[in-house]
Amino acid sequence: MKDFRKIVLSLALAGCIFSFPSNKARAEKIIINHDISPGVNVRSEKSDDAPILGGIDYQDIYDVKSEDDYWIKINFEGKDSYVGKKWFFKLYDYKIINDCKLKKDLSKKSENLKSLKKDKDKVTILEICPNDMAKVIYKDSIGYVDIKNLDISQKKTEDKKRHIARINYINKNLNKYEDFGQIEQYNYDKGNFIKERKEEEEIQYTEQEITYDYYEVSGDGADIYWYACNFLGNPYVFGGNDLLRGIDCSGFTQQVYKEFGISLPRIAQDQYYVGEDINLGEENAGDLVFYGTSPSNISHVAIADGNGGIVHASSPKTGIIRSYIGNPIGIKRIIE
Repeated sequence: MKDFRKIVLSLALAGCIFSFPSNKARAEKIIINHDISPGVNVRSEKSDDAPILGGIDYQDIYDVKSEDDYWIKINFEGKDSYVGKKWFFKLYDYKIINDCKLKKDLSKKSENLKSLKKDKDKVTILEICPNDMAKVIYKDSIGYVDIKNLDISQKKTEDKKRHIARINYINKNLNKYEDFGQIEQYNYDKGNFIKERKEEEEIQYTEQEITYDYYEVSGDGADIYWYACNFLGNPYVFGGNDLLRGIDCSGFTQQVYKEFGISLPRIAQDQYYVGEDINLGEENAGDLVFYGTSPSNISHVAIADGNGGIVHASSPKTGIIRSYIGNPIGIKRIIE
């Protein structure tokens, strides 16, 4: 089967795995569970100590070549490679039960992309759409199929409900991380921060006077942010603690704050319970910015710039970057 990494979806799939009978649907493809991690390292062997070949972000879809209890074998940039099984959401194939057409658009009268054959072809459902249509992947194409032509329509009522609930759950989370990790355009002029917005509004970064009620440290929140920016472009490594050779999101915030004499917990979820809650739009440079599905399910942490942006260890593909702040689940102030 083909490698679907080059199919860039207009959606981001995330969520938890519902239980279903293993003989009813077979996992054919995987996509990162972004609720758990913003990125996953790709290894040359089935070992956390094996060389890293690259990274996978949430919009990359891969065929499963084989799997065991802990690892999935995929084709990554033309090579047999391995990723940790726990980081991925599985996409399931559904059988075509009637000869039909793969449609270009949601309308049943839209252009035909492919001919699908009964009992021969399978598709991967991405979304249950209005008008009894399903958005699907078929080989190297994304299109729409009438649900009555898929074996999901023939399942027993309760089994069908579970399949649809699983698909709906995925779609409930499709837009959750849409802005997450997107690289914005940033310019710098004599140390002042400028972010280009669509309306071409220029926002200048100015340092603020910050007093320290929580810690006696040198510098201020702006110093924390600018220190973090020293490591832009360095690699993301899940579980890493080295700002130069590889680090993950919470390791990044922990090591940056450590430079200023502040000890943070190692895990993003634990870091969330430190500091004072701040509303979005009221963040200062140096504040911690958290992402996830809820306060009890934090999957990522970053450092605010105070002007609608963040610096963070984003993913194995992008490393340490600056991004738009997006829609965080919470913001915490460690210093004032």
